[in-house]
Amino acid sequence: MHEHPQFAGMLFHDDDELGAALGSRVASRALVHEWPLTRTEDVRLDDGRRYAYKTQLPPTVEQQFYEQASSSLLAPFRDLGQAGASSFLAVEWIDAPTLYAPALEEGDFIAQARQVVDGIGGITGAPPVFLDLSTPDALGSAAGITAERLASLIRSGRFARVPSDSPSRIEEWARAMPVVEAAASNPRVTHGDLSPEEVFRTADGYRVIDWQRPVRGPADLDLVSLLRYRRIEPLLYVHAEVVELSWFVLLHWAALVQTDLLPDLAPTIPEGWALAALPHILNPGGQR
Repeated sequence: MHEHPQFAGMLFHDDDELGAALGSRVASRALVHEWPLTRTEDVRLDDGRRYAYKTQLPPTVEQQFYEQASSSLLAPFRDLGQAGASSFLAVEWIDAPTLYAPALEEGDFIAQARQVVDGIGGITGAPPVFLDLSTPDALGSAAGITAERLASLIRSGRFARVPSDSPSRIEEWARAMPVVEAAASNPRVTHGDLSPEEVFRTADGYRVIDWQRPVRGPADLDLVSLLRYRRIEPLLYVHAEVVELSWFVLLHWAALVQTDLLPDLAPTIPEGWALAALPHILNPGGQR
């Protein structure tokens, strides 16, 4: 095993270990993406197989998700176990265009995005989720924890630009009946942070990758995310409360990253996420 030179605790296999785990010598490997919690490589084997090899640090439920979920949206995978805090997964490489296609007109994009959301809603099995918003108690608990983290970050000066009344307003928002009803109406497993680049259009249907932190809540959380990445106003197509819940997922993540996961990370990015999310959640220009 190698340890990442910058990200403490992140381990990854050397060529011999990875080849033994996958049953063929490693012909090549190239870095695709990395940040302090995840590293992904493009691995090609001598026998012609190709994988996205991932090493991840907590919090992630991706290994368990692949093992417990059943859907044609999921590519074949190999669970490569754990070492220390790191977990390892090899997902069959998907050589297909993604939903990120600038030439795709808005109407076609929305139609395909809805098909993907419907497909995610059809996932069977008992896959785990990272965040549950599907009941009043679950939503209230998530909002309370997020509010506590925000309050701590505001007091410490880490989130100096976040208004001091934001924590109490988040808790109040989570008790509002329209929000509670939206969260609890036909909840499903959702991706939680779905971008067009994570949706592949293959000859036999869509494939969706990166299931580290799925969310249980209204299905259109994923539609909001896809529309937001495409810079299409979600409120034109999705109920306002579901849009707010989608932004809350980002706020929850921003506060968690800064307090628990990467406390030494400069707050510029997490605070930026929080500042982007809060106006959409609290709707300061209107009244409930």
